[in-house]
Amino acid sequence: MRAGPPEGVTGPLRLAPAALVAWTILTWVTRVPLAWGDPALDATAKVLATLPVAVFVALSLATLVAWRRAAPGSTTPRRLAAALAIWSIAYWAVRLPLILVHDHPAAFLVVHAVLATVAVALSAAALVALSRWSRPTAPADAPVTEAALRG
Repeated sequence: MRAGPPEGVTGPLRLAPAALVAWTILTWVTRVPLAWGDPALDATAKVLATLPVAVFVALSLATLVAWRRAAPGSTTPRRLAAALAIWSIAYWAVRLPLILVHDHPAAFLVVHAVLATVAVALSAAALVALSRWSRPTAPADAPVTEAALRG
């Protein structure tokens, strides 16, 4: 990852965007065989079940590729990672309540609640990390200028 974080971001937070990408690919790629192997779903339902998968995987892969190829200082990887995080939070904010109010076995509800919780937690951590990475850092002894004060 060439366009990585500046020195000021340390600890687990430094890995949050990469963890979000990995978690997203792992959880959503496994969804495709489940949807397409479900005999209760017709072809239209299978295609509709695959649409969010396509968005999650496309954003994850685009983020990964951008991070590997972007020049240092490029904002593209951060913007893609932020889009993935925001999409993930929005998706689960809508989808989890819909899952919980339908008649599903308890194990199904627990699994989806855990998937949602992990995805939202990683997304939130990634957004925090990305906001810190986006802040310009200046040496402690750098003079304060009028332009710097205006932001």
